[in-house]
Amino acid sequence: MLTIPLTSELEQRLTALAARTGVAPDVALRTAVEQYVEDQEDIADALEALKTPGRRYTMDEIKKELDLVED
Repeated sequence: MLTIPLTSELEQRLTALAARTGVAPDVALRTAVEQYVEDQEDIADALEALKTPGRRYTMDEIKKELDLVED
């Protein structure tokens, strides 16, 4: 388990938000951290993919492959 310090302003905002939404502060924080971690993992994956991009496709090629082009 981790402990993170919050500024008093952020803690007050979180408490007020919890009162308005009915979402407990710990749940809101956990959700926010989960979303942040997922976003950062996606960014890291994308940056890694850019190092070795491999084959690139045009939009026309993608549409044709997915049979979205009218003949």
